[in-house]
Amino acid sequence: MTDSQQTETTQYAGADAHIFKTKDQLCTQKFVVEHTILPKTSEGEIDIENLPTIIVSAGPGRSGSTGFAGLMASHPHIQQSYYQPWKSLIRHGDKYGDLVIPSKEEGVSTVFAKETFGPFHEEEEFDPVDLLIQAGYPPEKIVFLPLIRDPLATYNSNMKFEGEIQADILISNILYTIELYHKYKDHPSIGGVIPIAYDLSDGQEEALVHNMMTILGLEPAGTQFDHTSLLPVWDGGCFVPFESIEPEEHAEITGPTFAKDAFVYKTKCLTLEEFPMISGKNGAHLGQATQIYEETIGAYMQFLQQSAAALEVPIPQNILSKLPENTLPYS
Repeated sequence: MTDSQQTETTQYAGADAHIFKTKDQLCTQKFVVEHTILPKTSEGEIDIENLPTIIVSAGPGRSGSTGFAGLMASHPHIQQSYYQPWKSLIRHGDKYGDLVIPSKEEGVSTVFAKETFGPFHEEEEFDPVDLLIQAGYPPEKIVFLPLIRDPLATYNSNMKFEGEIQADILISNILYTIELYHKYKDHPSIGGVIPIAYDLSDGQEEALVHNMMTILGLEPAGTQFDHTSLLPVWDGGCFVPFESIEPEEHAEITGPTFAKDAFVYKTKCLTLEEFPMISGKNGAHLGQATQIYEETIGAYMQFLQQSAAALEVPIPQNILSKLPENTLPYS
């Protein structure tokens, strides 16, 4: 589908009611690029000099990304924080507006965009960095933060929604995030890449955020949310909500996250033995959990180590205790 003339679906209830689209309702990546609006010069060319730095976080859904969106919106030197702009355009066309990047001339030096993959279709898995570059964004002004959370905790978190997620899709989302990390970590022009394993914030949120901001070249400003900044941009805040403006999604995702008042680590890592007790699921769900664990745990642990090294924080002992013994020791 190439325009935004889409019929709302009601296959699911709650937050999934408006985000689920059939494959034929989804817009193309070409549409997304065409609806990425960058500052222009008086001659109509992209105004490269006045483009702000854009920090892009992307990974599987339910990986702690909304907390990062609140954290970044609250930082005094980040002027806008976008909520899933590329996926909103793919799902809904321009119903929630285009991805509009303001100019440095408007007082905007840095913006942040959080994106997630899944949970329904392969079209919800894409490269946001490449979409920016296709739209004319210079790679040296893009900083990429691939974000991953413990695979079983991610699967369990998806179960709070009626649509849930299939094992094959989550496995693909996790491995694709790691693929993007390797694609860009040695990219000759990209502005920077910082792998973020959400579970490293367990008990050390302050240290993780401090070190991440320092690497980004931003003055550390703590983990507290600024609720004025979390207001939508049209109400004087820094948050660009896209599809999260829908009442159900706000009630189930952004609202509860922002109400915590700070960036806080939530659900712990899970072992396969713990999964049925924590999730209340057995049978087919346990079978899918086993598939997810077996196909992603090795890649996740390697990413966890790489993130710990990049952020200069230790891997918490309670996380190490949940991982297969034959992978130890960790640095």
